[in-house]
Amino acid sequence: MKLIPCKHLDYEQHYDAELRTAEPDFPQVKYWHRTNVPYEGAVRNVQFCKKYGRVDGIFQCYTGELDCYEPVAEEEEK
Repeated sequence: MKLIPCKHLDYEQHYDAELRTAEPDFPQVKYWHRTNVPYEGAVRNVQFCKKYGRVDGIFQCYTGELDCYEPVAEEEEK
């Protein structure tokens, strides 16, 4: 399965989180690791979407599982 990021993913550095990659298995997948969560047990590894806000998971924004998924064009992938 090819993992293609959604065009709505937000990687701007304005969150209280650290941008990471899912290395070594999926080095092309970027996600946010929240360093300061609002309550004990809150999800730490998330995506941030420019359209809908926080997504509690990593891969949904790469696999098309969400209804809002719009893959970036291959030439836009980083």
